[in-house]
Amino acid sequence: MNKKFGFLMCLALPVYLAGVPAYAGTLQDAVRTAVQNHPSVTAADAGYMASLRQAQEERSAYFPELSASGTAGRIYEDNATSRGLETTRGAAYSGFGEASLTMRQVIFDGMETSNRVAAANSEAKSMKSSLEETQEQIAMRASQAYIEVLRTRAAVNLILAEKKKIAEYQSRIKAMFDQGGADESELQQARDVSMIIESSLAEYQGQKEVAEAAYLEATGMMPDNEMVVPETLSAVIPETAEDAFDAAMSNHAGLRSAQQEADAADKGVNIARAAYFPDFTGELSYLKSDKKDVIGGELEDRRAVVRMNWNFSTGGEQKAEVSRQKHLYREALAKTDEMKRAIKRDIYQAYAQYRAVIKKAGLSKERVDLNKKLYKAYERQFEGSRINLLQLMRANSQLFNAQLEENDNKYTLLSVQYQVLASIGYLKSALDAAEIVKAEGAAPLAEIETAAGSAEGQSAAGE
Repeated sequence: MNKKFGFLMCLALPVYLAGVPAYAGTLQDAVRTAVQNHPSVTAADAGYMASLRQAQEERSAYFPELSASGTAGRIYEDNATSRGLETTRGAAYSGFGEASLTMRQVIFDGMETSNRVAAANSEAKSMKSSLEETQEQIAMRASQAYIEVLRTRAAVNLILAEKKKIAEYQSRIKAMFDQGGADESELQQARDVSMIIESSLAEYQGQKEVAEAAYLEATGMMPDNEMVVPETLSAVIPETAEDAFDAAMSNHAGLRSAQQEADAADKGVNIARAAYFPDFTGELSYLKSDKKDVIGGELEDRRAVVRMNWNFSTGGEQKAEVSRQKHLYREALAKTDEMKRAIKRDIYQAYAQYRAVIKKAGLSKERVDLNKKLYKAYERQFEGSRINLLQLMRANSQLFNAQLEENDNKYTLLSVQYQVLASIGYLKSALDAAEIVKAEGAAPLAEIETAAGSAEGQSAAGE
C-alpha cells in the first residue's frame, strides 16, 4: 500500500494541478521562505552537518596514524657510558639532535571501529530525518498561518460589509421611529444587532492579528496585502486513515529519525562489548639520535612490530557499560513505538476532524442557500407590509451569520486537508510538487466546495 500510494500521489498531483495558473505570493512561497529561514530549521541543519563531520571523524580510524617528532639542542648527561669513558669528572656536554617517524594501524579492536562508524552513520541519518521533520513542521505552521490569515481577512471583510448594511437598517428604523412608524423597542433591538456586529468585528480582528503574528513567526515577515487562496490537495489524500497510517510508516520523517536513533543505540551495545577483546596495533617506526660518543653516540632504531593491549576491569566497569547501552537501546525502541502511536493518533484525529469539517462545510453551504431564499421571501413580505423592517433586518443578520460560518468552514476545510497530509509526513512534498506544476493562478474558492463533495464521498467510503 505504501509504494502504491506514493506512486499514485506522484501521478495524481501533476494531473490534478495542471490547470492551476501560476502566481506570486502563494502559499508555496510562504512555506519556502519559512523552511529556508526559520531558526529551528537552521539549527537542525547545523546539527545534521555536525553529525556528518562526526561520521567522517569515526571513519578516519580505518586509516593509519602518522606521528613525527624532532628535538635539537645541547644536553648534559652523567650516565654509565660517560662515567666509563670520561676520566676527569664522569659527565659530559654535547650537542644533541633526534628525530623519529612512526606509523600505527589498528589491526583488530573487537569491531569497535566498524561499530562506531555504523553508529555515527545511523546518527547522521537520524539527524537528516530530524531536519526533514523540522522542515515538515515549519511547513505545517506556515501553511496554517497563511490559511488562517486568509480566513480572518475574509471574515473581517464580510463583517465590514454587513456593518454597513446594519447601519442602513438602523438609520431607516431611526427615521421611522422619529416619524412614529416604529416604537422604541424596535430601535433598541436594532442597536443590539449593531452591537453584536461590532463585537464580532472586534473578535475577528483579534483573530486576524493573532494569525498575522503566527505568520510572522513562521516566515519572518508580515503577510502581503494581496494573498491568494491556495489549491486544495484533496486529490492526494488517502481514502482512509488506515491507508494513511500505512503510508506514514515508511515516509514519516520523525519515525525514520527515531528508528535510526534506535539503530545507533544498537551499535552502541556492540561498541561496549568490544572492550572484552584485546586490541592489536601494527607499528612501523624509525628513530635517529646523534650526540657525542662519550655520552652515548649515534643511535638508529628501526621497528616493525605488533602491539597487543588488553585491559581488564576488576570492578565490573565493562559489564556495567554493556548493560547501560542495552538499556539505552531498549529506551530507543520504546521511543520508536511511542512515535508510532503518536503518529497513528494524529492521523486518526486529523481524519476525524476532516470528516467533521466536510459535513459542516456542506451543511453551511445549504444553510446559506436556505437563508438567501428566506431573506428574499422576507423582502417580498416587507414590501407587502406583512412584516416590519426589524424583522427584515434580523433575516439579513441570519443570512450573514450563515455566510460567516460558510467562510470559516471553507478555509477550515483547506486547513484540515493540510493537517492530514502533515500527519502522514507528505505536506512539504505535496506542496513542492504543486510548486513544480503550478500555472497562472489559484484554484477559486468555489472549487473547494466541489472538493468537499468529492472528499465526502471518500469519507463515506472510509467509514
